[in-house]
Parts: sequence; C-alpha cells; structure tokens
Amino acid sequence: MRSLLNCLFVVGAAVWAPLSVAQGESSEYSPACTSEACQEKMSDLRYLAWHGSPEAQTIVAAAMVYGDGLDQNIRQGRMNLRKAMRNGHPVAWYTYALWRENGTAYEQDMEEAHEALLYAANELNYPPALYRLAAKEILNDGDMNVAMTYLQKAAARNHHSAQYLLAQLLANGVRVEPNLEQAAVLFHNLSLRNYRDSEQLLEKTMTLLGEQQPAERVAAVRESFRQPDQEAMEVIQVSSQRVSFDEMTVNMVDYIESFGLYDSNGMSNIAGQVCGKGTAMCGLVYSSRANDANPQKLFDLLSKIPYGNPM
Repeated sequence: MRSLLNCLFVVGAAVWAPLSVAQGESSEYSPACTSEACQEKMSDLRYLAWHGSPEAQTIVAAAMVYGDGLDQNIRQGRMNLRKAMRNGHPVAWYTYALWRENGTAYEQDMEEAHEALLYAANELNYPPALYRLAAKEILNDGDMNVAMTYLQKAAARNHHSAQYLLAQLLANGVRVEPNLEQAAVLFHNLSLRNYRDSEQLLEKTMTLLGEQQPAERVAAVRESFRQPDQEAMEVIQVSSQRVSFDEMTVNMVDYIESFGLYDSNGMSNIAGQVCGKGTAMCGLVYSSRANDANPQKLFDLLSKIPYGNPM
C-alpha cells in the first residue's frame, strides 16, 4: 500500500503542480528576460517569428503573454502561438493545451485543452504530452493499458519523468506486472543524469532482485550497466549544467538560424524549403524540416518562463 501511495504521489505531483501563471496572477510573476542582451535577442526572435519560424513564434507568444522580454500583448501572443500551431510545432500545441487548461491568455476550456493535448501526443508524438496523458489516466483510475502505451512512448523518447514513473510502477507492481530488471535499467540510466533519487532506487531495486533471482542473473544485470567511463562522465557533465535564461535565449537564436532559414539572395538551396511561407517576403526562407529538430531545447527555454513545465 505504501508503494502504491508513493507512486500516486509521484504522478499527482507531476500533474497537479502549478503549470501556468494565470492572467490574474501577473503580480506574482518575476520576469526572466531582464538583461539588455536577452531583450535584444528577443527582438531577433520576434523577427524570426514574423518570417515563419515556429520555434520563434512559440517563444515570442510566451514572452508577449507575460510581458517578459517583449511588451505584453496577449492578443499578439495568441496570434504567434496560433501560427506556430498551424506550422505543426509540438511545443506550441502543448503550450496551448496548458494555457486553455489554466485560463492563461484564453478563457479556461478543459475540453479544448484535452483535444490539444491529444493532438500533441497522438499526432505529434510529443513526450511531455504523452506523459501528461498517461499520468492523468493513472490518477483518474482509467485504462491502464492506455496509460502504459503513452508512458512507454514518452519513456522511449527519453522523457526522464516518464522513465522515472515507469520504473516506479514496474519496481512496485502498481497496476502492472512487476519487472525488476526493466525497472533497474531505467533507474540506472536516470542515475547517470543525477535524476532525483534514481541512484538510491536503483540500489533498492537491485537488492530486491537479489532476493528473488540467482546471483548470476543479478551479476548479468549489473554487467549490462557498464559503459565507457568517458561516456558516463559526459552524460553527467551535460546534465549538471545550469544555463541562465539569457544564455538560452542567445543560444536559441543561433539554434533557429542553424536551420538555414536565411538566404541573402532570396532563394533556398535546401531541399524541402518554401520561400516566404506565410509571408510576402523571400529574404527569409521557411524550412519545412524545422519541425524535425528536437523540441526539447525549445521547451527548456520556455520552461524558464513559469507557464508550465511537466518535467
């Protein structure tokens, strides 16, 4: 029973933690983009958004809704978010779902929020949306098969919270068949990233495995954890970095421009690009492959603005 309560606490904390700053709570919001360099880059992002980058459109939408880095303009923020959604960007759809759910920038509409969340998960395969749907299904005592499908998809796409919850469920056999070996692998991978208490849970899981399996089997599981020391060190070093909002904003501009959106001749030499998509200009070329980029970098940046972070 205690294990069940612990797992439900993990899910509940993920789903019901504050996910946005409502419009009426603006007095409690502390701007993150305060430096001159950050605000200059926000202007660059606004330019990129105007010319069709869905990544920039999503950032600008949040910046405008909260007046952080750009003048507050909720109407323009919504317009930018809608453009990014039309471009099929997963973070934009997820943002819209959270804002609809919490009454941020829009009137609260739980049905609309759920539809947007389903689209982000089922059509765009966005890990935070997959995880959130799984967590809600479990909390509401819904279909566990559906929950596990969402959870496994999110975990397979390296969503750490999904991996952590999946490991908890498998280790404790909460509404699923227990699988200590799979749980141990998940906890091990998370421990390399110093994720929460995964290292301690790994040892507990291995202790339980040792009580149920022969020593040879336990040794084989531990052997599967081995990897080159340098690789393990690189994973930990990367995960331990703490990047400021200003630095992330500067990096995001470079990140978007790396798609090859600009062409001074007004022409594109990159396959799959459409000149002036959504605009009347061809000085900037919209890349139809931009959505293939890892949206986690964008979400990491947006998470610095406390409109919601399901991680």
